Amino acid sequence: MQSTFIQKITINEMHHIQINYVVSDTCLGKMLVASAPKRLFYTGFADLDVDAFADLKKRIPQTNFMEQNDAFQQQAIDFLNKKTTQLPPFYLKGSDFQLSVWEELLKIPLGQLVSYQHLASQIGKPKACRAVGSAIGKSSFCAYSMSSGGAVIG
Repeated sequence: MQSTFIQKITINEMHHIQINYVVSDTCLGKMLVASAPKRLFYTGFADLDVDAFADLKKRIPQTNFMEQNDAFQQQAIDFLNKKTTQLPPFYLKGSDFQLSVWEELLKIPLGQLVSYQHLASQIGKPKACRAVGSAIGKSSFCAYSMSSGGAVIG
C-alpha cells in the first residue's frame, strides 16, 4: 500500500537527510513538529511530562537535526490550530499493516473519536483490534481513538 499522501521511508534513507523541527503552541497544547525534505515526519506533544525531541531522536538515531521552521511544519501547525483542513504529506516508517492503519487514521475528521474495532473493520481486518492499537502507538504522529468501552486512548 502506497498513497501519494503517505510515503514509506527506511532508517537508512533517514540517515542521509536533515530533519527540521520546531516546538509550537497549538490548540491541543505544545507540540514538536518535524519534517524532512518535501514531507512531514513527526508530531508529538512537547509538554513538561514528555520529551518529544528525545522520542524523535530515538526513532531515527544518527540523523542530523536542525531547529528550523519550514512550510511543511507550518501547514501541520495550521491544521492543528484549525486554520486549514489540509495536512502536508507524511514520511512514515512502518510495516504495510501499520501504514494501512495510519492511512485510515488520516481519514478521521479532526476531533472525531473512533474505536480500534472500527479502524480494524475499515482496513478489512475486523479481528485485529489489538494490532490496530499497537500500530497507533507506534505512529510518529499523534492520534487518539476510543476503546470499545468508551475511554479515550492514544
